[in-house]
Amino acid sequence: MAHENEALLRVENVKSPIGQLILFDDHIEWRDNASPEVFTCNFDRIVGQRVSPPHRARAQLELVLRNDDEQVTFVFFDPRASQEELAQQRDNVKQQLQTALFQHFQLVHNQ
Repeated sequence: MAHENEALLRVENVKSPIGQLILFDDHIEWRDNASPEVFTCNFDRIVGQRVSPPHRARAQLELVLRNDDEQVTFVFFDPRASQEELAQQRDNVKQQLQTALFQHFQLVHNQ
């Protein structure tokens, strides 16, 4: 796994509960701000992404995982940000994750 300084992207105020979403070149992590809890998902478990529709009150990114059609949902929540800014944060994570997934699977396929 990548080291702390190799993060491709960090987003604060992602819940539930409030934590930090960190994108690496081979996995994504969510870290709880109030405890040592860390959720790690390697890219080989991710089969798809979904985002909340524009008319929804929450800006969400959902990862669809390989086993049992499991899903993990991240809600972008920053009291200082508008709904539009939260949607932009979510879309930025989605785009960068898509790029990182593509590069990861190309690397794995070529090995």
